[in-house]
Amino acid sequence: MKSLIFVVLLAVAIKAAVFENKLSGVVEVPDGADETKVRDEGDEMEELDEVGELELFGITDRRNLTAGTTSGGIVFNRKVRANAIANQIHSINVPVNTGSRRITGIRVNRIGPSQNANPSIALGGIGLNHVTIRITSARGRGFQYKVIVYAR
Repeated sequence: MKSLIFVVLLAVAIKAAVFENKLSGVVEVPDGADETKVRDEGDEMEELDEVGELELFGITDRRNLTAGTTSGGIVFNRKVRANAIANQIHSINVPVNTGSRRITGIRVNRIGPSQNANPSIALGGIGLNHVTIRITSARGRGFQYKVIVYAR
């Protein structure tokens, strides 16, 4: 009887692992260049100041990502989203190449209510001319984030 339960639980775990969905594309929502505010659940409107300082190499919230400073100019400013699909996990990579400019800051802010997604730096980063930001959703959830990269 114990072995039957073990086999059933193992089959359920394998089936759940098969449903994990790795997306290679990025859904970008174009936005205006003059947009300076992002709505964050539970917070007041937060101004994205180009010359202000960010928390140095820190993560301000596990649902948001902040690294470096906002010195320099904005070289990448996009909204990235994924719609919820039942029992699937979205993992989207957002590649940014700044050419000859060095990245000074990265900001990834959640827009709207929390869907328990997790942004992280997968490749590159501060001081380099490229970065890949990976946003991974919770199972069966979607997300919408604003990705801003500063460089000089």
